[in-house]
Amino acid sequence: MFKSTARFASIRKSSEPDKDQIQVDGCRVDAESKVYFVLNKPLGVVTTASDEKGRQTVFDYLSKDLPHLSPVGRLDKASEGLILLTTTPNGRLGSLARDASEQDLSCTS
Repeated sequence: MFKSTARFASIRKSSEPDKDQIQVDGCRVDAESKVYFVLNKPLGVVTTASDEKGRQTVFDYLSKDLPHLSPVGRLDKASEGLILLTTTPNGRLGSLARDASEQDLSCTS
């Protein structure tokens, strides 16, 4: 569930952080929050946002109304396993695994 105190807002639409309080499943989401998704990539799926050969991508498994996500690393088409996707900008992915392992992801609303 996605709620805003001042008005309804949806992912990919703007809100006003100084006026709106945004919650997901009852947990407050601050404007600077990072979003992480973990996906078990199946065999035959490529780790890219779009594929010029028309192959199935990891993004085909995600809702279209999510914020922009970038994969952390790659698993080739012949590999299966855990892949991390995040809203963290590409330039900062070098320390992402360390940052994620140190972050407390529990809800404290």
